[in-house]
Amino acid sequence: MPYSAQELDPYNPVDKKNLAEGIVRRISLQPACPMPPDTPFIGAGVYLLYYVGSADLYAPVAALNKDEKFALPIYVGKADPKGTRKGARLDPKPGPAIFQRLGQHADRIRATKNLKIKDFYFRFVVLDYVWIRLGEAGLIDHYRPLWNAMLDGFGSKIPGANRAKQKRSAWDTIHPGAGWPELTSAGKHSIDTLLTNVKTFLVK
Repeated sequence: MPYSAQELDPYNPVDKKNLAEGIVRRISLQPACPMPPDTPFIGAGVYLLYYVGSADLYAPVAALNKDEKFALPIYVGKADPKGTRKGARLDPKPGPAIFQRLGQHADRIRATKNLKIKDFYFRFVVLDYVWIRLGEAGLIDHYRPLWNAMLDGFGSKIPGANRAKQKRSAWDTIHPGAGWPELTSAGKHSIDTLLTNVKTFLVK
């Protein structure tokens, strides 16, 4: 038979998987820009961070992103319109959500002892609020970025009152610095185990 069973199945353009694939294609067409953005802009949505530095640990990631290839993000993130966490609104005003979130990430990277902000680039796509979570899930599923799939903690936002009680995440353990000095508890993560897990993850 010249056609597979999958090709003969009716195509549903509004199936969530097909909608997510559309967002993946859309963001891949956007230019990759150095972190952080230098001009404020309005928009909520999803974004990708790319690493192009010389750290041995991330060499497999950087190799896929150098020479402007930008083939494998190290992190997928989302930026919701302000106030939507407290209750659904049909048409919330996005504000500078992506711009502010990228700025927060830049501050976090600058505060580490072993990362340089010049080694990071970003792509983003502005989305209607209802598609943001779908877009984030679709991008993570498509790329399986290291800082989402295995080395968690980079995207955490901890209220000031709770920082003293917060243990260091896997990401903070690999990338210590002055950015979160309140995180004094070493937590459950062994640096040697994490380094081994990262290397194993990146060769799969």
